[in-house]
Amino acid sequence: MIRNFQRHCKEALVQRGQLNIPNIKKPVVLLAIGTLIYLLIAGMIAPGNKPGLYFETEGGLVTILTASFLALAGIFSGMAFLMSRERKGFFKYFWLLAMLGFVFLSLDELNGFNEVYGRMLRSEVGVPPEGFRRWNDIIVVLYGVVGVFVMSGFLPELFRYPKVMQLMGIAFLFYFIHTFIDTTIESSTDLSTIIEESAKVFSSEYLAIAMFVAMLGMKAAKNLKVG
Repeated sequence: MIRNFQRHCKEALVQRGQLNIPNIKKPVVLLAIGTLIYLLIAGMIAPGNKPGLYFETEGGLVTILTASFLALAGIFSGMAFLMSRERKGFFKYFWLLAMLGFVFLSLDELNGFNEVYGRMLRSEVGVPPEGFRRWNDIIVVLYGVVGVFVMSGFLPELFRYPKVMQLMGIAFLFYFIHTFIDTTIESSTDLSTIIEESAKVFSSEYLAIAMFVAMLGMKAAKNLKVG
């Protein structure tokens, strides 16, 4: 089974080397600049001396942006699944799982499911384990663990298309920054909140870009008829 998995990874890397996708550096840089401007405005228009208000408010400007990027990631991964549906094999179902996951995370961002479950756990179980402030911090960490676990099982699919793994890696780096701040800082400040939520925005942004780039890779693969 391991050898078969390794074979699929090698075949995917060979295919990736045959594909050329459009240069996305300029659009990605422009999107990042636009996102930074959006975050700066969110801090500047906050009332009084609370620049982090719109970063921490559920349904606020920054939350909406994060949820929008996650929704886009869900749309792009759903389209990727449709583009790959004629292929044989199990690995194409990564895009379906990704779509479901991103849609859930987008709804969670808007509705705070993890906070609701966290309060329920505190009521039923008590205080969280040492090293965590809240149960919902643990839930958010588990989101990332599940994501890494799923990705590891579908590596051949992620290896198949150029730039996808690199972009996913950037997304998870920002996710790590977000969760590290969220779980280690005892008393949140405006600065820590702004950095934490900005990292979450960029994490969701790069996830959406990764899913879009995967679609570009699939289009290039179909043009070359390599799968």
